[in-house]
Amino acid sequence: MAAPSLAELGLEEAEKLGFRSRQEFIDEAVNTYLASRRDKRVVLAVALYEEGKVSLGRAVEIAGVGIDAFKRELGERGVARRGGSGDQGAEAAESYRQRSGG
Repeated sequence: MAAPSLAELGLEEAEKLGFRSRQEFIDEAVNTYLASRRDKRVVLAVALYEEGKVSLGRAVEIAGVGIDAFKRELGERGVARRGGSGDQGAEAAESYRQRSGG
């Protein structure tokens, strides 16, 4: 029988590590991992967008890239863009951000 992994041990002791719950421990671990791996954030964002689980704006936010870069990612991966108010809102926000220099 294999010894438990560090992740399993940490999960078992989440409250002793200062987390309110095991779920909070998992959320923090995933967020930390994704913060250090842009490539994985983009993969996740594309998958969530393709499955219709998030809007274009939310996918751009998850990926941590600009809307144009994310659209290129979608095209390179053969993912069709869907229409909708969320997509238009993301494009309007990005356009404003670029015009205002932010």
